[in-house]
Amino acid sequence: MFKPDVPYFDYEPYIHAKNGAYHFDMMIPAFMQGQKLVLFMSFKAPILSQILKEHIISEHPVFLVRKDIPDLIEVTSSAVREELKRPIKLNAGEISRIGATSFVDYTKWKVVVIENAKVMNNFKHERQLDMAIIFLVLFVFWAAVTWLGLHYENRRGTLLSKLSHQSLHDALTGLVNRRKLNQELSFAIQEAHDFKCFSVILYMDLNGFKEVNDSYGHDVGDALLIEFAKRLKQLTRHHDVVARLGGDEFVVLLKNLGSSPEEIQGAIEDALKRFEVKLNANYDLAGINQSLKCIPSIGSVVLDNHIQSVDEILKRADFKMYEQKKAFKI
Repeated sequence: MFKPDVPYFDYEPYIHAKNGAYHFDMMIPAFMQGQKLVLFMSFKAPILSQILKEHIISEHPVFLVRKDIPDLIEVTSSAVREELKRPIKLNAGEISRIGATSFVDYTKWKVVVIENAKVMNNFKHERQLDMAIIFLVLFVFWAAVTWLGLHYENRRGTLLSKLSHQSLHDALTGLVNRRKLNQELSFAIQEAHDFKCFSVILYMDLNGFKEVNDSYGHDVGDALLIEFAKRLKQLTRHHDVVARLGGDEFVVLLKNLGSSPEEIQGAIEDALKRFEVKLNANYDLAGINQSLKCIPSIGSVVLDNHIQSVDEILKRADFKMYEQKKAFKI
């Protein structure tokens, strides 16, 4: 029955801005029993004002304005135009903050929602705070993950380094062990063959060490070995190698002492004199009230270009050390 497309009816409202009686009239065409009729409606503006007030969105002001005059206010959630305590037109700032628009069909009206600047700023600040909190949480999380990862890698590296050190060093004295010594001897033998630069090993053990262990116990014996190792380190250069093979057997590799027999022999004699003075001195150890004397027997061998293997050089040095040991006992 309702024919909005019929051109000869006016469906738009008439606004009557009468003092104290501000209202709207509307004519609606209808066809009833074959007759063309016009339904007339008139309603007070405060009703629209109340409706707008009830549907206000998140404290954003709502206005009923004209389609043909977009900034002209008809009704707000607080009053109708004649009762407004503000300008009856939207200002430029309000127009720029229009967040939503809804057209009222078949009328000259549209409803606009103006964003509340304070609400939007609060919302913006709250979102910024939320983002800052999220960023802080993520930063702390990733910092913790990074720290744990670095801590794990550091612990792992430290453990691997410690294991590597333990695999190549003597636990009691901290000197290199047989495995590390064999590596260093291999390098020295190769240098002798390639560059004719010769090294010397001193193979030694402590005379009377067993008696010290038997008389004073293993703690004193261990203390004696530690002190002996310290003296060996003091007698050598930073690139020399000092090793403990086990028990009271020690080996010193004096690297690159020369390239001629005369130069090598002079270096060996000088080294043996220094070692004799330092290693033959008495030991004052904690736990006993007397000095101990524990003189080493030393066998020396040159790593020249005739040496072919690590086992060969160690056997020759061990043999010479035992010759010295026999002479010591005599």
